[in-house]
Amino acid sequence: MRSCQIRARESFRAALCALCVSILVSGCAVIGKTSAVERYVPKEPYPVVYADPAPVIDGVLDDPVWKKAVPMETFFEYKKTGVRVDIVRAWMAWDEKNLYLAASIRDKDIWVTETERDAVLCRADVVELFVKPPVRDRYEYELYEFEFNVWNAIWDIHYVGFGGGGDVRFSKGYEPDIVCRATARGTVNDWTDVDEGYTVEVSIPLDAFSRTVPEGPKAGDTWRYNVSGYDFSVYRREPLLWTSVDGNTRGFAEYELYPSMIFLSRE
Repeated sequence: MRSCQIRARESFRAALCALCVSILVSGCAVIGKTSAVERYVPKEPYPVVYADPAPVIDGVLDDPVWKKAVPMETFFEYKKTGVRVDIVRAWMAWDEKNLYLAASIRDKDIWVTETERDAVLCRADVVELFVKPPVRDRYEYELYEFEFNVWNAIWDIHYVGFGGGGDVRFSKGYEPDIVCRATARGTVNDWTDVDEGYTVEVSIPLDAFSRTVPEGPKAGDTWRYNVSGYDFSVYRREPLLWTSVDGNTRGFAEYELYPSMIFLSRE
């Protein structure tokens, strides 16, 4: 037993000496290293192309604007940093009347539950868009949330202030003339087969943002956004929450981390 203890002490001394030598050779670089994953931040704003002509909102992405628009393909798993999600492609466009969103989701188990306006959609598969225009009055928050599902249900919320209440209060009485059309590539709510996914196409009138930006956006303006969603599936151990924001840990409304988008001029 005593010989084992002596050998253990000698081994410990040798390991400690090796560590000291390593630090001396490597210098401060070793001391300063961290295992934290650096959060991804886009270098440029997302370019929101001008839609001319405007897309037909039918859930089929065959309009010229969606061929011209730049696809968003960089999405992340919620509450994780550096973990990318590869099930989503999305596009945005605009004109003098509307902000347009299109999203294509790969989903092996399409599941939805709601059909009514302002129902809580995020308890099943859903696509969400958060929009944060620049604040031009005394209210700091002024955040807009829109949710859409494959049954064309819409939940729209205008959050006025931090302490004023949540979605239950601010979804009521806020009903801009949004149009949503979705198409399913599979059978909805049948977990016994394997679906391909679904597509959502949306137009949001610019007057939906009139409280914050009464005159609407102009070419060259930059706003912030988050395209996000939920994927509930029998093929996952738990629902997948995905977002445009890497390192998003305090809810999809964590607008301080949102990437920027810039409205492009008409060509």
